[in-house]
Amino acid sequence: MKKNLTTLLLITTIQFALKAQNLIVNSGFETRYTLVANPTGYCHTPGTTNWADSTGADKWYAWINNPTHNSCMITELVNIKNTCCQLASVANSGVQGNIMHITSTIGHSGIAQNPLPLNKGVKVSCWVYVVRGGMTIGVLQNGAIGIEKSVASTTTCKWEQLSFTYDKPVNNLTIYSKWSATAGTDGAEFYIDNVIVEKL
Repeated sequence: MKKNLTTLLLITTIQFALKAQNLIVNSGFETRYTLVANPTGYCHTPGTTNWADSTGADKWYAWINNPTHNSCMITELVNIKNTCCQLASVANSGVQGNIMHITSTIGHSGIAQNPLPLNKGVKVSCWVYVVRGGMTIGVLQNGAIGIEKSVASTTTCKWEQLSFTYDKPVNNLTIYSKWSATAGTDGAEFYIDNVIVEKL
């Protein structure tokens, strides 16, 4: 009986650990992608529509949607201890070490990670510090028309935790500057860290 109880406890612990495992690789941006020309400040200047590129963070990819001739996005890895801005981390947030800094002159542009491991739905969270504009974090299944579920930032100049759940399979996570109906207010500047995607 004692052996059966111990086995059951072990199985339950393993199931919980598997369920709570982060599906995102390099979720804290600590591992640099050294094959880009300048991993600590890379400017993406596309010349065609729907354009993708590498970033300075391993496993994270840049994406500029519907770029115009003069559009630009910079992805930069910075260490939170070396920033001159008021970016002190929030207690128990997991914000530490390297953080991703994104500056974009056009909406719906940022970073993405895919494919995610197979799942039946996900719980998503991150910490974001918006300097200007707004940003969204969302998920989709490749082939879908647009982001299937997302949440947008609501404040500026302080750390904010964003989170949501989605009960359908997804394989793509996107972190973008929020789209605006007014071209002059498109784009955003923000920092992001501790991106977590867990299976439901």
